[in-house]
Amino acid sequence: MDKFDHHCVWINNCVGESNYLPFFVMIVAAMSLNVLYCTGVALLWQEQRWNDYLAGMVIAWILMPVAIIVALLLAALSVFHIFLMVNKTTSFEFIMKMREKEKLSG
Repeated sequence: MDKFDHHCVWINNCVGESNYLPFFVMIVAAMSLNVLYCTGVALLWQEQRWNDYLAGMVIAWILMPVAIIVALLLAALSVFHIFLMVNKTTSFEFIMKMREKEKLSG
């Protein structure tokens, strides 16, 4: 049986040894897409051809804060999973260790 890591509600699937790498790649890819979106909007802003795509730019700027927040959250999640990989532990084991520490200190 694969080593269990956690159940991800966002992909509605359990993550374990056999699918951990695709899960991590998905997180990094989603973060990268959000960063590319923000970069693209910024580059379009610099062109200053408002008559050509004004409606699109208004929508893009409305969505920009959401893209930035999602990118930051995915970056934090990526860093957390890199931390887990470096320490050769799983999300489940990390949570159990934190609960045990909390129990001992409280």
